[in-house]
Amino acid sequence: MNNIKKLREQHKQTAAELGAAIGRSQPTICKWENNRKLKYEDAKKIADYYKVPVYEVTGESPENYLEIQAATQHMAVIPSIENNDDKQLISLSLLSQMTSSKPEDIKIYKNHGDAMYPTIGDNDLAWIDTSVNIADTTGLYLFSTNNQLTIKRLCFNEFTAAASLISDNPLYPTINIPDSAKLKIIGKVIAIHKFIA
Repeated sequence: MNNIKKLREQHKQTAAELGAAIGRSQPTICKWENNRKLKYEDAKKIADYYKVPVYEVTGESPENYLEIQAATQHMAVIPSIENNDDKQLISLSLLSQMTSSKPEDIKIYKNHGDAMYPTIGDNDLAWIDTSVNIADTTGLYLFSTNNQLTIKRLCFNEFTAAASLISDNPLYPTINIPDSAKLKIIGKVIAIHKFIA
């Protein structure tokens, strides 16, 4: 059940007044209030008019609303690796420019600390392709070490199975790994979203 009638009554409006404000008829508003299917565009008009999030109009939880919005607007819902309740929306066309992997293989990791500064700062978001768990090229990867997640630049030794995990911040030492096959790679970094305070 949507919340159109509740919002309208909170603002002491009739269905005709709401309809006039958003360019719809009074019978249409009444049909919506009586649980007729509400299109995203119409819910957005009402939400913009009352200055509330769309999910307050539709009556969906914020989490369910993201799924609905994604389905209706050719978007993908990308969850956090650390907290599945944290999610981001991205257009499928933009995501396809970042990676050829499936949307369900992409996760978001919130970076902690300054080891990868200036490339990735504290609280920056890294978009991780979790379908890549064997590194075959030099690049930025998310690793699990000692039950902690960390992003490092992985460089291979061309002549041995060794690898180096490099922090872009020169204050942090390089970690040499004799056998790169033993690395626990969570995924490859495909994009970085900078946090601006």
